[in-house]
Amino acid sequence: MKSLSNDVSQLGAKLFVSLKLWFREHWESVTSIAIGVAATVYYTAHPEKATSQIQSIAHLCQWLVKTFFIYLSLPLIGLITVLAIICYKLKRKLDQFSEYICYTKQGKSRWEDLGIVRYGHLAYEPFLKYSPINRMPEGFGLELLRKLLMPPASDLKKNRVERNWGNILDGLVDDVYDIVATPLFHTFERSRKVRFSSPLFFSNIGLYVKSETVKGHNWTKGMTVLEMKTALSGANDLSFIVVNGEISEKLTSKYAKQNKIILSEDSVLRCSVFDDIANSVDPHPKYAFFCESFYARIHPKVMDGTVVNLLGPHQILYPVCFAMRMGDYQLANLLNIRLLEYAHKHADTYGVFGELRKTLRAQDASLKDAEISQHFVSQWPCSENGIES
Repeated sequence: MKSLSNDVSQLGAKLFVSLKLWFREHWESVTSIAIGVAATVYYTAHPEKATSQIQSIAHLCQWLVKTFFIYLSLPLIGLITVLAIICYKLKRKLDQFSEYICYTKQGKSRWEDLGIVRYGHLAYEPFLKYSPINRMPEGFGLELLRKLLMPPASDLKKNRVERNWGNILDGLVDDVYDIVATPLFHTFERSRKVRFSSPLFFSNIGLYVKSETVKGHNWTKGMTVLEMKTALSGANDLSFIVVNGEISEKLTSKYAKQNKIILSEDSVLRCSVFDDIANSVDPHPKYAFFCESFYARIHPKVMDGTVVNLLGPHQILYPVCFAMRMGDYQLANLLNIRLLEYAHKHADTYGVFGELRKTLRAQDASLKDAEISQHFVSQWPCSENGIES
């Protein structure tokens, strides 16, 4: 009998402990159910109090909603706006930095062991062209590189791909070649990707439009840059032709309205652009085109006066340089030192600029120094000792 009593006591104790543990784990549910049952019984017995309570809860919810929108929504909207502006500015900064090519130091040895220099190329006269016989690059830029780099360079090796304005710098960035044999304009946008040598000389840029466009707007030729900007601000009928990656794209983005830009389908500059300008008639848009004045001068439409240059001489001058990889400081330093040596050695003939004049006269014996100096200069045109004076 005593044993049975002990077993019942132990079973009761175990049951109590189990119920205690279960209640500890589920007390929230049990309490909620109990409160719900009690509330149901109470409000069933007193329905008028249930209606009043529901109305009180509704008023409480309305107050909470009003409080949130009046006192919290405006600061929250302001905070979200500030965060959005910060994120936008950070994205702009990151986009700008992404356009720059990280400076990676090249693993070359000293100049004496320069070896073979690989070069990229782009057909652009008078600096470089392709032989009609075998498509080999030739011209002023390549010959000047040979004079400046050999020795210590053992040879110049051409890249087999004929590049265009849209991808000429990609070969440097991707380490396909070491230098571009076609001298290029040094612009801020290009300097984000590659390194440039010291200027060889400066090239004159003109803005070319149809002569009838000048008359229609009562413009006068020989404008300054400021006069050109004023004239273009009111020329809503003028559209600008640009070649991707070429100087026309750079200057058009700087001086023209963005909705007036027409991207050429060609990846290289072609003489047909001047035909497009000459053939533009109402009601079609009138075309304009930024271009090197030396390149434009030989086109028939420019020669006969159908297409004219709005700008006066030397209003827009851009430095012409050799382009190399960003981190190839050995090649850049060697080239710059050789350019200094060349300028000192040939000071009486204006250094590299004199070499360019010689090349141009060899191509066209009718060219005079004064005419060449309208398109290329080696120093500030207004200087007392300048070649233009």
